[in-house]
This record gives sequence, structure tokens and C-alpha cells, in this order.
Amino acid sequence: MAENEPAVQIWNQRIVEEFDATGGRVGGPFEGAALALAPASTYQDQTSRPIPVVALHQWAPGSAA
Repeated sequence: MAENEPAVQIWNQRIVEEFDATGGRVGGPFEGAALALAPASTYQDQTSRPIPVVALHQWAPGSAA
């Protein structure tokens, strides 16, 4: 995945910027989804940056898992 890494970082950065600018809401394919920012660091440089994490299945109390 090394050749795709810069594209993924750009994609994530745009989502993080939109998340920050709109108070935690994003549009596009993630509109209405439960989205959070998680800290991540790389082994090479040990710098931490947020990455978007989205819930693929939303669970509610009393619902079947």
C-alpha cells in the first residue's frame, strides 16, 4: 500500500479538516455516520496525527448485534 499512502493521507486530512471546521459533522459518503477522530502515529517518524474512524454498524441498546 506504500504507493497509495500519500493519497490516503490527503483523503484523511480533508475529512479531519471538515470535521474540525463544522463542529464534528462531515458530508459526502460519511454524512450522517458516527465519525470520530483517533490519534495515530507512524513507526518511521513517531509523529501523531488524527485519522477519521467511522462506525460501519451502529448498535443500539436492545438491538440484535
